[in-house]
Amino acid sequence: MVSVGRSVMRQIQGPARSAICTRMAQQTLAMPSCAAHMSTAAAPKKREKKASLSPLAERSSVLRGEGAMEFLGKAKFMEGEGHDVCHLEIGDPDFDTPEHITKAAAAALAGGATHYEPSGGSLKLRESVAEWFCKTRPGLDAKAEDVICTPGGKNIIFQTIAALVQKGDEVIYPNPGFPAYETTIEWFGGKPVPLKLDSKTGFRFDHDELKRIASSRTKLIIICSPGNPSGGILSGEDLDCVAEVAKSCGAWVLSDEIYSQLVFEGQHDSIALRPGMQQRTVILDGCSKNWAMTGWRVGFGLFPRRMVEPARNVCINTFSCLPPFVSAGAQAAVEGPTGPTEAMKDEFRARRDLLFDRLNAIPGISVAVKPAGAMYLMADVSGTGLDAGEFASRVLFEHGVAVLDGRFFGKHGQGLIRISFAQSRERLNESCDRIATFCEGVKEGKTPVPLMDASIFEKKIEELSSLTSLTSISSLTDQLDADFLH
Repeated sequence: MVSVGRSVMRQIQGPARSAICTRMAQQTLAMPSCAAHMSTAAAPKKREKKASLSPLAERSSVLRGEGAMEFLGKAKFMEGEGHDVCHLEIGDPDFDTPEHITKAAAAALAGGATHYEPSGGSLKLRESVAEWFCKTRPGLDAKAEDVICTPGGKNIIFQTIAALVQKGDEVIYPNPGFPAYETTIEWFGGKPVPLKLDSKTGFRFDHDELKRIASSRTKLIIICSPGNPSGGILSGEDLDCVAEVAKSCGAWVLSDEIYSQLVFEGQHDSIALRPGMQQRTVILDGCSKNWAMTGWRVGFGLFPRRMVEPARNVCINTFSCLPPFVSAGAQAAVEGPTGPTEAMKDEFRARRDLLFDRLNAIPGISVAVKPAGAMYLMADVSGTGLDAGEFASRVLFEHGVAVLDGRFFGKHGQGLIRISFAQSRERLNESCDRIATFCEGVKEGKTPVPLMDASIFEKKIEELSSLTSLTSISSLTDQLDADFLH
């Protein structure tokens, strides 16, 4: 057939031949060769390249949740199973926010205060907070331009450490103390240096110990008075010592004074009132404890001028601003009457006295010094023969009383349990009755009879772990609440 085609083509000459040749060439190019077709069909299918998902940053495992999460979760689970639980684990005042505050926030909402406001707080709020700082700490020179208002006091801790601490810097912090101190120091690459607070002295520290652990590497000293988890208050001599050490090693100070208005005897004192200390001290305070506004999330920071811009930039790049209607409530709080706070403080004092007397009457439990402020008490349970962690777990599952293992607050909390007296006196008496019954049973060697099997809770946690992150109070309790509803 090919030879016939060639013979015919020899007889065609001129333009006709050229046109035919061009047409044939086009058709040939358009047709895939048999070999090429066979090669394509036989080629193996190309595999899609897949890389494993990149790992999380190492620092993602540095920040830790609070130990209170575990016991709050267990207590809520027990309640969901129909058991009555006395909640002594969480520091949330059982009082309503004063009415003049909620009315101010409601009026702001009704008036359309639902848009952005300046980062770090409106000028009106900062002016009011500055005036409140001066009023509650006579002699302090607080100005609005040095005040930053944030969603909760924890942001002040974060901003301070973010502005000051880098890899290799040492930070002295109270131990037992608020867990956020240590974990935030580690987040920014600093080295946490614990300063032991002694239960036998009302959770004060040894002055020589502070001088020993401070050095040229000390960038920041954190203090908390009145204290969480202890309720202890640092004396004027203690504050003088911290000021002396900070000046000697060039360190800054973060003074956590979130319980400043819950001092049971005398007046609140601040390290910033010492000569030359306001220029190197960040004062942390806020609405949560002073006006029973834990859910409102308003913290105040009074910063040295050099730190204001770095701290405000953290605000700008994280939460932007406070909701303006929340700001209205906070402004009403600091400008308003002190009566509601005084009444709350008087009730907390009465509850403290009740707990102190009742716990010290239980064999195996001792509270060396009556707490001088806040809403917490740390009791030594080593006389029961139980580790504090075992004590807390058993008294919950056997008698429905939720307390916290002191080790949640650092290594120097060993042997202690923290009890919050943010519950009514009736509930505190009920709790003490149950604790006394528990301790009597331990002493007599009675076989434990739990209200529910702890393994049931552990199984529940395993089920929840595939649904939610269990690294914070909110994630666990939200999931437990949702599960109870269904």
